[in-house]
Order: sequence, then C-alpha cells, then structure tokens
Amino acid sequence: MTISAESAEKFYAAAYGLSPHVFVSVLVTNSLHALPNFLGYLEGLDYPKDRISLWFRTDHNVDGTAFALKHWCRRVRELYKSVDCHASYTWTYPTRDPYSTSVHRYKNKARLRQQALEAALTAGADYLLSLDVDCFLLNPKTLHTLMAQEKTIVAPMLDPPKSSTGSNFWMAMDEMGQYATDDLYMGIVQRKRVGCFQCPLVYGAVLVHLASPYAENLVYHPPHPRFIGRVDDVTQFAFSAQNEGVGMYILNTEFFGFIMPNKKYTNINKASEDFFQFKINTLATHPPLIYSKYAKRQRPILRNAALGLDAIYVVNLARRPERRARMTTLLDEMGYNYTIFNAIDGRNLNDSYLEDELGIRYLDIELDEFEANNKKMRKGQVGCFLSHYTIWKKMLEEKQETILVMEDDVKFKTFFSRGLSEIIMDAKRNVPDWDHIYLGRVKVDRRAIEPHVPGTQWLVKPAHSFLMLCYLLSRRGAEKLIAADPLSKLLPTDEFISLMRGTPAKRGKKWALHYPLRNLNSYSAHPTLVSPTHFYGHKDHVTDTAPPEEMGKLLEKHKKSKEIKIDDGVREGIKQKALQRQIQKFKNMAVRDEL
Repeated sequence: MTISAESAEKFYAAAYGLSPHVFVSVLVTNSLHALPNFLGYLEGLDYPKDRISLWFRTDHNVDGTAFALKHWCRRVRELYKSVDCHASYTWTYPTRDPYSTSVHRYKNKARLRQQALEAALTAGADYLLSLDVDCFLLNPKTLHTLMAQEKTIVAPMLDPPKSSTGSNFWMAMDEMGQYATDDLYMGIVQRKRVGCFQCPLVYGAVLVHLASPYAENLVYHPPHPRFIGRVDDVTQFAFSAQNEGVGMYILNTEFFGFIMPNKKYTNINKASEDFFQFKINTLATHPPLIYSKYAKRQRPILRNAALGLDAIYVVNLARRPERRARMTTLLDEMGYNYTIFNAIDGRNLNDSYLEDELGIRYLDIELDEFEANNKKMRKGQVGCFLSHYTIWKKMLEEKQETILVMEDDVKFKTFFSRGLSEIIMDAKRNVPDWDHIYLGRVKVDRRAIEPHVPGTQWLVKPAHSFLMLCYLLSRRGAEKLIAADPLSKLLPTDEFISLMRGTPAKRGKKWALHYPLRNLNSYSAHPTLVSPTHFYGHKDHVTDTAPPEEMGKLLEKHKKSKEIKIDDGVREGIKQKALQRQIQKFKNMAVRDEL
C-alpha cells in the first residue's frame, strides 16, 4: 500500500508528539520600511521553528523589498521546516502605482492567496497562518492561543493605533460584500466585551485549521459563482467560508499586537512617514518595536550635516529614564546625531546656591493665576530655565552656528524630518537674520493673527506662546539671550523668549521695563512639527514645572466659568445632535479605514 507524503508527515508527527505543522504565507509589496520589524515578530513567535513552513511572494516593488526579503530567507533557511520565497520582477497589471488599488491588483492577491492555500494542503500542514506585513504579532503565544480556540477560521484582534479605529475584522457586511457598521464593533475593539466572537470577515492575520473537515472547500480564487461583491482576496474568502457554513471568529481575550491603519498611499515616502508615526504611537503604551536579528536593517542617513545643524540637544532629567529611552529610540530611527543634555533638576536646587552663587534674582511679578500667592518661581521652573540657559552658553563656547533644542516629551508629527529640512532652507533663503524658530509651541490666544512671512512656505511671526518643546537657535540668537542677563531678573523660559521677541503676556508689560532691548528675531513653523505627548489636565501628564493639583483647579475653574445655563429640553436636543454627529463621524472613519 502506498502512503502519501502528507499522510506520512501526519503519522510521524502524531507518533512522536510533535507540534502541529503551521504553514505561514505572507504577501509583500513595497514594504522595505516595515519588513525588519514584521520579520522580528515573526521570528519571536513562541512555536517550534522546525514545525513552521514559510511561504513568501513579493512583486510589483519599486523599493528594495525583494532584495531584503531574499537576504532574510537565506539566513533563516536552516531554522525553519522549509522556506519558499519567490520574487516577481514583471508587472502583471497595467498601473505602475506602487500601492495600486485596482481590480487587477486584488485579483493578483487572491490568486497568490489561493496558491498559498494549495501549497499548504500539498505540504500536509495542519494550519495555514495568512499574514500581512502591516500586522505585528507582539504576543509570542499567539499561535498557541489561537489553536486553543478550536475554530476552523480564527484571527487575533490587532489593536489599531490611537488615531484609528480600524482593526482586522468586520462585525457586519452587506449583501454586496461591503463594510457595514455595527454597534458591537467598538465594544470589541476597546475590549469592553471580551471573548471569541463570530464575525463575517477577518483579515491581516488569519489562522485556518486545514485539518478540519469544514476547511476542505474553502477558496480564495476563483470567486464562488454566486459571489457578487467587490473583487479582493478577503471578501472572496469570507464569502467562500459563509457559503460552506464555516464561521469566522475574532479573539480579543488578550493583547496580540498592532495593525497599521488601512490607507491608500501614492508614494513610498508617505508610506514610510506614516509607518514612523505608527511606531511613535505604539510607544505610548508599549516598548519600541523590535527588529529582526537576521534582516538587513535599513540604516537612515545621518541628517545633521545635510541640514547644517551643529548639534541637537535633548533636555532630559536623570529621573525620567523612560523618556530618555523613548527619545533615543525615535531619534535613532530618524537618523539624527544628538546629545542627551542632563537637565538641571529643580529638586536639587536651594535658594542660597541660586541667589548667592549664581546671582539669581526674581522679578516680583505674579506669573500665573494659580500663583497669585507665590510670586517667586518654583524650583522646577528655575531648573528648566537653567537647563536651556546652559545649552545657550555651551553653544557659544563651542562656536556652534545653529542648534536644535527639544524637550523629552515631544511627539513628532509624520512630516517632522521633511518639514525641518524645508524650514531651514526657508530661513536661509528668505530670513537670513533669523535668531530663533519655534518648531513646537502652544499659542496662548488662538484668535491672535500671526502674519505669514513673505516668500516662505512654513514661517509665521508668532504671537504670545507657551512651552519650549522644540526650537532652532542661531549663534546670533544665543548671544542676544545671554546678553540680556536673564539670571538677574529671572522669568520662566517660555515667557522670557516671548518677551525677548516683543510679544509678552499682558502682565509682561511690567517685565519689559527690566528688558529694554527686546530684539530677538523669532519665527515659528506653521503648522508646528511637534506637539506635547500629553497636555495639562491629561490623566498621564507629568510636569516638573507646574503642580498638577493647582493646574487641575485652574482648568476646573475655567471650565465652570464657560458653562451656560440652558433649558433641559434644549440641552437634550443639543446632546442628540452631538451624538448623531459622532456616530456619522465614526461611520465615515470606519468606512475609510476598511475600504
């Protein structure tokens, strides 16, 4: 009697108690920016590698995806049961768009998915794990957890970044195979409801139990004769499962990983920028994304010299190591040489040192509403000023012409690197006498007019602003700031800068008497390139310059002062209209993310 290779494989596995054979299929296109991280988590799955077969297909690339993928496959070939990687260098559909959403592309994807399914069956695999490169399985136990559900088709729920609501499943689908809204969706995404839920469609990371008798007739391509929906691999497979009476399930009992927002890109640079922003967003709740040990990591080009920056200083307190680690990760990713400046900690300062040794004197002026009974600056504010002041002096001592200074709690926007380069060029060409440029700030009066600087793309003349999040400083600007002798008439750093450029706070008119020469030639990026990671009043906000309890009282006071007494009936009507707007906004976002 002749025994097939598939039967022999399963008999051998059962006899020796081996783990089920998992066939992992991955389609990759123009993903060089994400590939090292994706492969890192694939390597990190807590599952015997000699029971995993890898199957990669990549085509229609305009970046180095094919080369990087083949390099990785060569290095890991001996670790896995088998590795099958094929790169196509011909264009099988008309458009040359690297992220085409044409019918031709989706037909090609469905065809390749079907090839993977058939290859898995031929190899005698027990499971098929279908993955997309924009899905990152951070939970190493993902495979074991999914198998324990004993479902024919099950997917781990992947968390979307904060800016999105789109996960890797739908809870409703219309008769045309299009996304439909459902009240249960957000409850599952936010884990207000936890469990293994049946749904009409899963994608991105899907485990199919091939040994199940219900999986025999599942297909990606060609579509079922009765299928009338849009042409793509996921909806065709979902219809096939539905037609065979096979349920699809989404599991959200624990955190499994992240999924990138589903966007339509037109170029590689925008996709790369968004992926960087995605990595920034994940840092809010998780450690930095890991990299593959075997992939060729694309090292960013060091940008400092090309931009004309002599130094980048990151102001960080020694007792904030988590912030230091976050900034180190981000700046390394972007390719900047930087110096971590150990900030002067206000907790270690005392009045005798400040006043006797440094000669500090405070302007006896009320600084803020919540400081009405405390006219002298807090030690945290003093430490903040001295940190920036020390950097300015260091700049002059080392004869640096242009520096970039940033706090350790900045959130970089997707266009930071591109914007920084263009802003520096803007300033050199159109305002060569610039002294200081805000890259991040908070405008105090949102109604204040800020004139655009003629001839520039990014620059405006800023109104009164708070925070010293991130700024460019020229040597001439540093000379002006030091020459003002600020230690003898100390102010908070942001107020001092606003005063020196001629836009002080309303109460700053008295301060101006102590600073007769206010000639700092200052500009601001518009839009700004960074924002705070957390604003005042946010539950996770930590500040070393303002007491949170006092700030909370001030915010509550302002909130109450703006309350308007209205009739209960009118209030209910307003609530209903606001609710309808929110529902419609969610519908639009969900449709955009999924389609």
